[in-house]
Amino acid sequence: MSLLAGQGASLGVAGAYVLADRLARGQVDDALTAYERLWRPVVEERQRAGRGGARWFLPASAFQLRVRRAALRLSRLPAVGRRVAGALAGGSTDLVTALRRDAVDPA
Repeated sequence: MSLLAGQGASLGVAGAYVLADRLARGQVDDALTAYERLWRPVVEERQRAGRGGARWFLPASAFQLRVRRAALRLSRLPAVGRRVAGALAGGSTDLVTALRRDAVDPA
């Protein structure tokens, strides 16, 4: 993660939680495999968002700067604000659904 994405600490804490949960459920090898399967898509999505966010925070041209300023002004509108925030933070993942499913059916 980059400093611009601002999600490194959150990913570290959440990743530790997911790993501890997997380790509590079984053998180390199985836990590490499950952790990788669950956590990699989350990290990859946040990395994609971070790369896109870098372009947002550090526009390469005057035009991109004008677009950013216009988007920030429009982000005061609720629907637009959610869209801008989602674009900067990255999309949701299926991790929570997978963890809930595993809690109900750990096999």
